[in-house]
Amino acid sequence: MDFYADIVSELEMFFHSINSMINLEKLVPPIPNSLFGTDSPPWTKRRQMQHRASFLIERVIAFRRRHIVPCKREVFVSNEIKCKLSCDEFLRFTPIVEEIISDFRNGNDINGRLSEQADNPETNDAMLWEWNLYHLHLGKGKKNANSKLYQRTGHLLIVYMPEDTLSVYLIDISEKHKNNNVVFSRKRYLEIIDNNWPELLSEYEMHGITPEHSLTDEERAALRSHHGNTFNHINGKMIGNPGIGITSAGSSVLHIMQADYFMNIIDQLEKQCRELQKEYVPRQIPEYNNYKLKFDKDEWRFYVVEYTPRKSPTVVSTIPL
Repeated sequence: MDFYADIVSELEMFFHSINSMINLEKLVPPIPNSLFGTDSPPWTKRRQMQHRASFLIERVIAFRRRHIVPCKREVFVSNEIKCKLSCDEFLRFTPIVEEIISDFRNGNDINGRLSEQADNPETNDAMLWEWNLYHLHLGKGKKNANSKLYQRTGHLLIVYMPEDTLSVYLIDISEKHKNNNVVFSRKRYLEIIDNNWPELLSEYEMHGITPEHSLTDEERAALRSHHGNTFNHINGKMIGNPGIGITSAGSSVLHIMQADYFMNIIDQLEKQCRELQKEYVPRQIPEYNNYKLKFDKDEWRFYVVEYTPRKSPTVVSTIPL
């Protein structure tokens, strides 16, 4: 029984099922040399497996967050989008935005409008990690008959989706983003949220703090490119990041916290299963019970499965991501 090895095996199969060409080594950084220290014992194979499992868990949590679960949602549209769709420059996007609203309300799969990089677990999304903002392409149809992706567009629909709700907020339609990464760092997106639904950002307000310098969008984009976190001076208030923030490696702080919490649960469950295993092992016959982790990619959870002699495998515990 080795739950860390099970996690590694199950998630490597999951990522290979997405794209057999994925370089799994890029998903897991090497163990830092500083951890080996002269007084430290060599890392055991199990500790190395634990290290690998932890990073793969973070990557699968990130992969899930970069996709939108198809389910019926309540849709809210900002006054700024309504105004833009009445202008000649954006009028052509009206039927597309209406289709997107309908898809959200009816629980249709919207993921074909996400970035092509959403399916690449090697990459990160700084706008999502910091601000919890998705961007959707506004193509009229699919790229081709065999593609799940809609046609790529220069303009993007910026969407805010609070955690643990079934609400979606259409914030803005960006300018063309080709060769313009600043599009993903526009402070105006948070200003629009605050203008239309101030309650969404109120829990992130940082009272008693006055910034010495309000970042420009260009400065924020430059900081993000170097994995730097920023604070937001919005309508005279200091607002923290609704998505929590970015680590020095470019990953999500929230996902690291969730992965650590998950790994702690796995440690506890494995100890419990080992105690049960000790109690069961017969003295006279070479039979014993065993436990394995299995990943359900549809439900985004792991199952602890018990295997005992002469009985069918049984799920004894569930651990959601």
